[in-house]
Amino acid sequence: MIANGDGSVTFNGNAYWPSANPDPQQTPGGPHLGAVTASIASLVAGVALLDLVVQAVHVSSQTTLLARHPDIGSRLIGGYIVFYSPGNGLGAIGATACFARGGWFAVTLLGGRFASAALAFWRVALSACRRP
Repeated sequence: MIANGDGSVTFNGNAYWPSANPDPQQTPGGPHLGAVTASIASLVAGVALLDLVVQAVHVSSQTTLLARHPDIGSRLIGGYIVFYSPGNGLGAIGATACFARGGWFAVTLLGGRFASAALAFWRVALSACRRP
């Protein structure tokens, strides 16, 4: 498989245009190039938006931690990042493995399992904090 400069993809000698209007009779560099450019711009905008949201989650989580224990701020933020980074790496490795075996459906199942495990941990921790 070869990606061509006109937005098409060559596979086994046949050119395909992955766009909203895949017509093999279209000339290379026609409307397909605009569709590919628009999809790349959408991808870049989506990545930038996702990065902003992740940064907002970091700020709000650290603000909550520091509001409760302002005297040990550096230790709390250090611990937060120490646990966040391996979790991020394990999630990426797990998502890659799941995608290789079952596609996006398997990745969403993995995400659901992570969310369920976090919810279960939160409930156990909350009930432990309420006990006298």
